[in-house]
Amino acid sequence: MISLEIINNFISAAAQSGLHVTDPVFNGMWHRVSVEGDKRGKKSGSYFGSEDGGVFYGYFNNFKNPDISAKWHFAESSAAVSRIDVESRLKKQRAKENDQLAGFMRVSDKIVAALNKLPPATAEFPYLKRKRVDAYGLYAYQNKIVMPLRDIHGRIWSAQVIYRDGFKKNVRGGRKAGCFHLIGDIDPRGIIMIAEGYATAATIRQFTGQPVAVAVDAGNLVHVATEIRRRYPDINIVICGDDDRFAYSSVVCGKDGGRVVGREMPNTGRVSAIKAAALTGGVAVFPEFHPSDWMGTDFNDAQDYEKAFDELMFFAANESPLLMDEISDRCCARHRVKPA
Repeated sequence: MISLEIINNFISAAAQSGLHVTDPVFNGMWHRVSVEGDKRGKKSGSYFGSEDGGVFYGYFNNFKNPDISAKWHFAESSAAVSRIDVESRLKKQRAKENDQLAGFMRVSDKIVAALNKLPPATAEFPYLKRKRVDAYGLYAYQNKIVMPLRDIHGRIWSAQVIYRDGFKKNVRGGRKAGCFHLIGDIDPRGIIMIAEGYATAATIRQFTGQPVAVAVDAGNLVHVATEIRRRYPDINIVICGDDDRFAYSSVVCGKDGGRVVGREMPNTGRVSAIKAAALTGGVAVFPEFHPSDWMGTDFNDAQDYEKAFDELMFFAANESPLLMDEISDRCCARHRVKPA
């Protein structure tokens, strides 16, 4: 049973965000409520309440005044410091992690068994021909190609399927975080380049001759770079980011959904690459595009523009050991990144 102290504390905190909450429910779901200034029947706010081992959590959203939206938590002293409670939560967390690992391993075994039956892919595959890249460590499956994703130790945990038209799909249930497809061989004291997609990575490999890790997407750049840095502390990391310079989203507005407006979205490729470089002591580089290019976003798109690879080739030409402090300063000054 929830004590009156917790309920009153929650109601008071909600009121500070302008929400009218009288009988809070801690069921891990969002509930709409009225806020100060609402007309009768109007509900311009919402709250969320949950409990975990004697610690209560809450969130308050005031849609009329987002600046006063807030988070809340409250711990019952006896439960919050209870050793039994802590041990119980750790046990649940370990059980959850073990279940997840078991699931990943089952998918891993299935993928390895399937790949053992597949022939290697060739550069004649339509997608690769269109992108003008070779097939590095890929497999052929019907009219698709399969790219295995390995961890830093070489174990296959997942795979990405690439269709003729370029549509990509990761194997369901596979582990992606920190896994990548490697083109070339890693020199522990040399250079490793990391890119998002396969075509981009293959293009970089063909231009520079350096090993390239395919991180699959922007969100995995940090994880892959971190795993590589841990395994190879002396390696020089170059993040070859996508420049999502045309990030734009259509948003439907209005009560009847009749008005569509444009909303500028974050440049995910650039932001993620800079973050990965900063956290791992690497550098982030991006392609240059011809002034008339209104579509390109990555190094593969820019491969016909002679200036597109100038900065990338500068890093690739500096064989091990690189003067990373000097290079990082050069890169960070340009992209406003401070190495970790």
